[in-house]
Amino acid sequence: MASAIEVFRQGMDARSDEYSELLPKHVDVGKFKKTAVTAVVRNPALLQADQKSLFFAIREAAALGLDIGGIQGEGYLIVRNGRGGKQVQFQPGYRGLIKLARNSGEISTIDAGIIYENDYVDYQRGTDPKFSVTPNWKDPGEPVGAFACAVMKDGGYQFKVMSKAEVERIRKRSGSPDRGPWATDWEAMATKTAIRQLVKLLPFSSSDERTAKAIDLEEDEYEAQEPQDVTPQAKALPKPEPKKRAPKPKKVEKAAEALDQLAEEVEEQPEPPKDDTPPPAGPDDYDPETGEVLDGEVMDDGDDIPFDVDDDGEEEFN
Repeated sequence: MASAIEVFRQGMDARSDEYSELLPKHVDVGKFKKTAVTAVVRNPALLQADQKSLFFAIREAAALGLDIGGIQGEGYLIVRNGRGGKQVQFQPGYRGLIKLARNSGEISTIDAGIIYENDYVDYQRGTDPKFSVTPNWKDPGEPVGAFACAVMKDGGYQFKVMSKAEVERIRKRSGSPDRGPWATDWEAMATKTAIRQLVKLLPFSSSDERTAKAIDLEEDEYEAQEPQDVTPQAKALPKPEPKKRAPKPKKVEKAAEALDQLAEEVEEQPEPPKDDTPPPAGPDDYDPETGEVLDGEVMDDGDDIPFDVDDDGEEEFN
């Protein structure tokens, strides 16, 4: 029984004529098929995805005339989750975009790099845009942005300058923002991001269908250089249902209802009015303000005080 890679090779051979018609005349179909097979061998996850999508992605690479997963890094086959399961897509690399731009016959040179906090930058936007950066080789500081610029053969130019925050927004939208090249080679990925944005601004003729198609495929803003993890994730265990309380016996329910009704009746009963009437006079008099019963007689203002005060301030009882 043929292995999966052998079946794939047979499928590539069966499509040789189709690829020959799509590829540019200067690209050898045998070399193109070899790079495709090498890409599949390096990334076995491609064989686990839908095979129709795999051959369709290779067909798109042929139509663009870009190498697949080779040393040039012109394009890559990546695995994504689709409605029908794992799907393969062709992703143009930034070198592939530069190649297509130069093939258009309008681009002379392209430059790109990182802007550091201690570099000297002359950046102006508006009706008279200009850009230049002078690196500080001794103390560059931390990265603060990225740039890419192109010079056309007619003397014109185009550039794209991105702040670090703009690059970070694109990184976070990528398929692997915290692993792979974004985690290990941030500066290289930031440079590639600026180049991608620049290529979309370059003037192309309406007949340049290859470049337009590559830009459409590149809208994902991410270049997958490493195989994606397609290992099935373990399903989460279902949460246990809460235990239902056993129903109370009827006698207990009736007793509880009776207690609740009694409590309501007690709450509804009005409080008895307070009796502000002073206690009746008896053999003992009482204080008219507090109602306190007093032992002995209460003296009027005119009664004599039952003790005298001597010259030293001490009390002497009569």
